Amino acid sequence: MLPPGSLVEGHPKATGWMTRENILSYLKHFVKHTKPTEHSPVLLLLDNHQSHISLDAINYCREHHVTMLSFPPHCSHELQPLDKTVYGPFKTFCNQAADRWCRDATNRGKPMTIHTLPSIVNYGFTHAFSQKNILSGFKSTGIYPFERNVIPEDRYLPSYTTDRPLPETESNAGCSPSTVSTEIAITVAEATAQASMATAATPGSTAAGTTVSLPQASATTPETPKDKTFVSFLSPFALRPFGKAPPRKQTKRNSDTDNFSEDEECDERLQLKNLDSVTETVRKDDYVLAAFEQKGGIQYLLGIAIADENKDSDGDVEVDVSFMRKSSKVENKFVKPNVEDIGSVPKHNIHAILPPPVATGTSRTKSGLVFNIDFSKIKLWR
Repeated sequence: MLPPGSLVEGHPKATGWMTRENILSYLKHFVKHTKPTEHSPVLLLLDNHQSHISLDAINYCREHHVTMLSFPPHCSHELQPLDKTVYGPFKTFCNQAADRWCRDATNRGKPMTIHTLPSIVNYGFTHAFSQKNILSGFKSTGIYPFERNVIPEDRYLPSYTTDRPLPETESNAGCSPSTVSTEIAITVAEATAQASMATAATPGSTAAGTTVSLPQASATTPETPKDKTFVSFLSPFALRPFGKAPPRKQTKRNSDTDNFSEDEECDERLQLKNLDSVTETVRKDDYVLAAFEQKGGIQYLLGIAIADENKDSDGDVEVDVSFMRKSSKVENKFVKPNVEDIGSVPKHNIHAILPPPVATGTSRTKSGLVFNIDFSKIKLWR
């Protein structure tokens, strides 16, 4: 079930993004619970997403005494109360609820569907959206109680891409290395300080129109136009442009899949169809390959039969299987999950009885099983 008073809204294309239509539904829900009036308006803080500042949303807020105030661009990580103290705990509690659902014995073999999410969200919402967390979010961002210096100075520093040595320029080509390093090694703070001093000395002038000279390497250096550099605005991008992403890594393509054609696709499907229901009897401790029909096609799970095949109450033959998971590190290696995954599989879904594997790992754990089989032509459920 959802938290009390919740409103469920969806995107027509199921993208999960807020739209101009959804924001109106949210604003109506917001006004219903906050009840703003002309003498008691409500302040709504939000980011600059295009759906939030749509004309319909602004007009609706004006008509219902809601004042919309948006954060400056790229500042929501410091000014958004939800980002500071609520969303983090909310994700943690949702992960805990999902993990507890997966470990529940009654849910073994069941996939988690969209119908499971409301109960998971309900647990996370009721624990994370507490009065203490919400008030702490407004306090940590300096919104209420108002504190303009709540964000430390180091949060305003430039990004790492500008924190690197500056290159030599043509104007410094004829200078010695010491002169070049001295001329270029000027910080933004020094340039700002010199501009402020020049502005104070010249009434009516502005920092933008003031020229700032860089310090000389030594007193003996001849004073020539090349030995001085004048700046009107010192930008990190002007010193050195932003770095570019490295080229993509070239991956080796399988020669068998190069020049893939429709005929090869048909051949592969025929090969997959050769894996059909087994006719021999499945015995206890047999390693089997179980097929499951999914949207993307047939996927297989490898497991071990924990008992001989038997008939259910309807007379259908089924096999109780303890499923394993494919290792992501070692090829053809399968391991047992931390929580045993046991399910009853109809006999017609057993498509292969595999030869015995080779046990790997330490003598204590024996956690891994390696099969001398090529699984590349089938889709394994990891």
